[in-house]
Amino acid sequence: TGLCLYLAPSWGDLPLFNVVTLAYLIVLAVFWPRLDDYLRAHMRLTAPLAILGPLLAVVAACIRGSAPATFVERLEMMGNGFGYLSVNPLFGVGPYQWRMLNMADGDTYFNTWHIHNSLLHISVELGLIAALMLLVIVVRFFLKRRNPEQRGGFIAFFVHNMFDTSFFFPAITGLMMMTAGSPQTRLRKRTLCRLHQLRSIDSDS
Repeated sequence: TGLCLYLAPSWGDLPLFNVVTLAYLIVLAVFWPRLDDYLRAHMRLTAPLAILGPLLAVVAACIRGSAPATFVERLEMMGNGFGYLSVNPLFGVGPYQWRMLNMADGDTYFNTWHIHNSLLHISVELGLIAALMLLVIVVRFFLKRRNPEQRGGFIAFFVHNMFDTSFFFPAITGLMMMTAGSPQTRLRKRTLCRLHQLRSIDSDS
């Protein structure tokens, strides 16, 4: 699925491929419960599928010719960011200041507002206290009872943001927090508690 989504914008001159990708996603969503039941009944298939995922990621990286250079550039960017951790470790250099510092130093200019490592970027601009707050959120998530889908999605989001900046897009981060936080479950519990309170009031009156 991810490979199709990755190729869809890359092959913009093939609009039919977008239709195929959309149709595939719809079919996948409709038949997902059956697929889940099938995999639970045939657990031996889970290991090959787990290995196939990273292999497809490598294929996607090879399709994008600039991927190796981009990866090296992000590592250089992280090295530049580490150099500013000691400027103001507790409170950071200030919001949106890393780019200004990067423009002035003798290192490579990266022409981006964010270090492509969200935790490192927050440590540099907002300080280690803010970064520690994020780590507390991560630890608390794993201390609470979560289903495998929530854990997998959260881990993927966290690992991805060690090499990218999707954390700084409110829509993406908000969607992840809503998905990982099980808002429907909490709402259902609160609704049941409220109904129970109302029944208690009616019985007392």
